[in-house]
Parts: sequence; structure tokens; C-alpha cells
Amino acid sequence: MTDADAALRPLSQSELDKIIKDHGMYSEGSVGGARAVLTNRNLSNLDFRSANLSGADFSHSSFNQAQMEGGNFSNAVFFGCDLRNANLQKANLNRADFRGAQLIGADLRGADLNKADLRQGQIMTFSKSKSNGADKNSGKTLFIGAHMSEANLKGIRATDADFTDADLSAVLLQDADLKNAKFVGANLSNSDLSGAILTKANMDGAIIAGTTFANNERGGLNLQNTVTDDPINAVITHSAKDLKDLLLSHVKWIETAGKDGVQLNLNGLDLRSLMTLHTIPLTACSAQESVFIGMNMRGMHLQSAHLENSDFRDCKFDKTDMRGSHFKGSNFMRATFKSIKACPLIVGKGQIATDMRNCNFKYANFEEADLRHVDFSGADLSYANFNGANLTGAKFDNAIMTDILHKDAQIDDDSLALFI
Repeated sequence: MTDADAALRPLSQSELDKIIKDHGMYSEGSVGGARAVLTNRNLSNLDFRSANLSGADFSHSSFNQAQMEGGNFSNAVFFGCDLRNANLQKANLNRADFRGAQLIGADLRGADLNKADLRQGQIMTFSKSKSNGADKNSGKTLFIGAHMSEANLKGIRATDADFTDADLSAVLLQDADLKNAKFVGANLSNSDLSGAILTKANMDGAIIAGTTFANNERGGLNLQNTVTDDPINAVITHSAKDLKDLLLSHVKWIETAGKDGVQLNLNGLDLRSLMTLHTIPLTACSAQESVFIGMNMRGMHLQSAHLENSDFRDCKFDKTDMRGSHFKGSNFMRATFKSIKACPLIVGKGQIATDMRNCNFKYANFEEADLRHVDFSGADLSYANFNGANLTGAKFDNAIMTDILHKDAQIDDDSLALFI
């Protein structure tokens, strides 16, 4: 519980359930109904799933890690609220008031925020460490690191809003007012910004591959260091047949312990044109300083590979076998690692630990992952999700561990203090 949460009046789940019921009666015009007014309350970790709270007032309340998936919060007031790490997947937030709210790390995938108000407003008091370094008195609405893919943001008013590092892939932002909005490092790939006002918006380092810009006001728009459809490094030029031959040669190299065949070398290549790699065996391959941004790598065999200093932002590694591989210095921002296997690789009588030193794992998802003895030394694990993960024996020397989720995770006693 944060200091801000402790200063708010708590609410039990049973009390909330009654308020939801009464609000439903109010919305239907039934006798005995009452509008939900839950201002200055601690609503963290409560279950709002599928609730109808359209038009409710939650001003200055805390929803930290609340479950709000599929709820109807259209026209609701979240003025100055704390919604960090809240689950708002597929929620109806049409015309909701989010002025001055904090939604750092919140999950809004598939949510409908059509014509929502995200402008500046008076926010709750947060310590600097809990607001991702943002100015606690700025009043800006913060979607830093939020998961918002495929959300409907048509016509939102988001002047001065901060979407730094957020996942806005395949989002609808037509006719949105984004003056002075901040999208530094955000993923805007395949999003539609037709008609959006982008005056003095900052997209430095953002991913804008496949993004639609049309009929925009763009005076002062910062597009420095953006990732577009243009290759970052040399591209892979092999035909499908040639690539198959290379893979067969690589498999032979593995099976003969290097006596026959040739090791697959993808060093320094931009591999995004392959679209998906999950059908390609990359065991013991070398792909250092390569670009994999946004690729589907689920369920792969990626053991004992050398992938140092590569760019894996927004990649999907769910259920991939990564045992004994080397990723030192790679960028995994917003990547998903659900149920991966990254425990040591047994080789003869010895074993090789997975090397994830000095990597960027901000906002990454490691739910239910096997991370035994992984070396995370020097890594940035800010806002990562380790719920249900096995972290016994893992190393965290000099790692950055701000606001990590770790419910039901297995953690060594001497490392537990780092997660609190």
C-alpha cells in the first residue's frame, strides 16, 4: 500500500458489490437506487469486472491493481485518480474524465476511450518514486508504460498527456487533440492518427512503423530517432529456399557438434521482414546487435543462443525455451515472457545460466516464468510483472526494481527486500 492509499478511506469488496447494485438500480430509474460516488477512497485490488458504473464519480480515489476488465465506466469521473497497474481491458471508458489521473502500467488493451478527457488536472499527491519520476505537481495525465494496444482513442482530448513508453500499437487516434503530448519511446505501430492535432507533440524514439498520418496539424512535431518501416540495420535478403537451406545447415551443425554444417549467423540484421520466427529453430544461433522489434517469437527453441545487444522491444516470447542463452545489453521493453523456460541449460555434468545482464525489461511481463538462476544484474526491471514466476537463485545485483509486481512469485529470502 502506498502512502497515498493509506490516507484514503478503504472499501471492502462486499461494500463495493452493494454500491454497484445500487448504481445499477439508479441507472435504470428504479426506486431505492443511488448513484455511485466514491471520491477519496482506496479501491485498490478490488474487483469491478463487468460492473456497470456509467456516470459514477471516483475523483481522487486509488485503483492500484484493481480488476476493471469489461466494465462500463462511460462518462465516469476519474479526475486525479491513481490507476497504476489497473486492469481495464475492453472497458467502456467513452467520454470518461481522466484529467490529472495516473495510469502508469495500466492495461487498457481493447478499451474504448472515445472522446475521453485526458487533459491536465489536479492530481493526487504521489512520491516521485511512485510516479516514474514525473513532476507530482504537474497535473498531467500519465499513461506512462500503459498497455493500450487496439484501444479506441478517437477524439480524445489529451493536451499535455504523457504516453512515454506506452504500447499504443493498432490504436485508433483519429481526430484526437494531442497538442504537446509526449510519446517518447512509445509503440505507435499500425495506429491511425488521421486528423489528429500533433502540434508540438514529442515522438522522439517512438515506433511508428505502419502508422497512418493524414490531415494532421504537425507544427513542431518531434520525430527524431523514430523507428519506421525503413530498415534499421542491413536486412535479411535470403529467399525462402535459401533461408531453409541455411536452417538445415544450422540443424546439421548442432547435431554434429559443429563437425558438419554451418552455424546460423544473423548478426547485425534487421529481421522484422520475417514477421514471425516462432517456426524457425534458432538453438545456438548468433544474432547479436540485430533488430527483432515486435516479432512473434512464441514457443521457440532459443537455447544456448548469442543475442547480445539486440532490440526485442514489444516481442512475444510466451512459452519459449531460452535456457542458457546470452542476452546481455538487449532491449526488451514491453516484451512478454509468459511461461518461458529460462532456468539453467544442463550440458553434460555442468549447466549454463541464462544471461540477462544490463537488459532493459521495463514494463515486461514474466508471469508464471521459470527464471531460476537467471542473471538480471544491472538490468532495468522497472514496472515488470513477475506474478507467479519462479525466481529462486536469480541474481539482481545493481538492478533497477521500481514498482515490480510479484504476487505468488517464488523469491529467495535474501532477494525479497528488493521487491518491496
